[in-house]
Amino acid sequence: MAGENVLTSVGPKDRSVRGLGLFVRLSCMSPVVAEIEALVARVGTHPVYGYSHCLRVYALAEDLAAQEDVSYDREILRAAALLHDVGLYKAYAMREPADHAKRSALVAGRILQDWDFPPQASQAVIEAIELHPPGVPGSTASET
Repeated sequence: MAGENVLTSVGPKDRSVRGLGLFVRLSCMSPVVAEIEALVARVGTHPVYGYSHCLRVYALAEDLAAQEDVSYDREILRAAALLHDVGLYKAYAMREPADHAKRSALVAGRILQDWDFPPQASQAVIEAIELHPPGVPGSTASET
């Protein structure tokens, strides 16, 4: 991967740039997450579990992380929140699997792979989507 050899001309004791290769690889996530947001804003039109819902889920997840003093990657969390119900949208609707979280994880995996999201970050997004509570669209359940 292009960012792996970024530190070849820098001494290993320079702590200010240690890990720069990882930073370079992960910093490419912001433009992809912006594209994901544009996609979800366009296709996530459902009034209950559409784009607005995804933004609320993201805000709630940030609040929970702050209350629980949990560290997280903002771009991974945002991607997971934006894509967690993507399998419910007409543009990506599939019959199988029946569980919308698993369906959404499959669709999200394809989107993230097509847009060259880093594999480890993609895995974190997919796992978060697969594990989110299985709410039923149209039910009175709380935000999922």
